[in-house]
Amino acid sequence: MSWNPEKGLASRSFDEWRAVERDIRTYLRLSLGWSERGYEELWSQAESELTAIFDPYVHSGDEHVGFFDDKVEGLWPSDYQWILHASVVKEAVSAFEVYLEKGMDEALHRVGLDLTRKPNRPSPDWKILVAIHKAFGSDVETERVKHIRALRHMLVHQRGELRTAEMRDRFAEGPRAYPFTHRETGEPVTVEADYVGAQVQLQPATVEAVLNDLAAVVHETDRRVWHIAWNADLAELEAISRSLTSDAS
Repeated sequence: MSWNPEKGLASRSFDEWRAVERDIRTYLRLSLGWSERGYEELWSQAESELTAIFDPYVHSGDEHVGFFDDKVEGLWPSDYQWILHASVVKEAVSAFEVYLEKGMDEALHRVGLDLTRKPNRPSPDWKILVAIHKAFGSDVETERVKHIRALRHMLVHQRGELRTAEMRDRFAEGPRAYPFTHRETGEPVTVEADYVGAQVQLQPATVEAVLNDLAAVVHETDRRVWHIAWNADLAELEAISRSLTSDAS
């Protein structure tokens, strides 16, 4: 049998992750649509309010901008979208890490092992997740995953602030952070980098790339998790057990 989630040939952990990931994508789509309509309505209200009181001897004609700013309490559409995109990136990385832990436990159970948790650390360190999945035959710490997890860390602990030139170079717009290519040549497009002190830009394409790239790693990883948990023979399970226990010793 081959891994095929559409036919139920996937791990239980994958099924849980897929449901969560679907919710995250739906949350993004609905929130963007609702906010766009909501902001347009408030802008129209602000314009109508100015029209109702407009006096060419008193008003310059752009007072509706201030009315709108009051209605949204300074949270303009671009600010709302940034917060939304940041929350999606953080949720996507969390869902990815939860899958890796649950998938690890699912496969370890079949191998006949349980990972010992510390009382105050219910989830294992990242390096342990990486090492165990490597023993299973999967690379869950690709360069892209490192980049996405570093982005999540910056969003959580620095609210996306680019504090150094090195951070600007790593996270500012360009081929390393965004999947932009020239339509005719296919070459990566580098636009003007953000300045130190700015917030990292979170464009729709960036968030979509994060979701897609993490999903690709989950799909590839689950081929091994499902195989070990539900399809491996005794000899392979014993070999994996020896590899893990020898590493631990």
